[in-house]
Amino acid sequence: PYAAAEITSLRSWASGQGTAGRRRDAWTLLALGVGAGLAAEDIRFLTAGMVHHDAHGVVIDVPGRRRRKVPVIDAWGKPVLEAARAIEPGRPLFRPDRGSGNKNFVGQFIHASNGAGLKPSIQRLRVTWIVWHLDAGTPVVPFLEAAGVERLGALTRYLRFVKGIDPDDARRRLQGQLPGGPWR
Repeated sequence: PYAAAEITSLRSWASGQGTAGRRRDAWTLLALGVGAGLAAEDIRFLTAGMVHHDAHGVVIDVPGRRRRKVPVIDAWGKPVLEAARAIEPGRPLFRPDRGSGNKNFVGQFIHASNGAGLKPSIQRLRVTWIVWHLDAGTPVVPFLEAAGVERLGALTRYLRFVKGIDPDDARRRLQGQLPGGPWR
């Protein structure tokens, strides 16, 4: 996953793109990756009309083989919503002027982007989102659904990046001592 300082560098990368359209696309890519955990495959067919805003925040209806609803982390909702509002609902959310059929459009965008420093990896952005949710203690079933993951075992490779939980809090959780727990 990306460290906080690296996310700051990636924000600078996004802001440093040469045109307003490329800056919007760069911010959208970061927000879809680190804010919603989307992979390039998920982004490929995502249109502006698949982004929704309600009283709880921004939610994306992800199309494709891992069809699902993904709530966007609040800190990243604004760039997604702004991108969706800037284009027609049926147009692609990321790089709305791209031609169809190009499977490597994310990598090509990153490769052609401005900046000599750190450039994003969509895979690392997704891993950052996954580890953030594991650190936050997001309930496992809705997390797996949002991640588009069917097996809990698929997440074991990320456990080494998870920060430790306070031992006293862990014990309270393991003993069912949380307010509203199943035995209260």
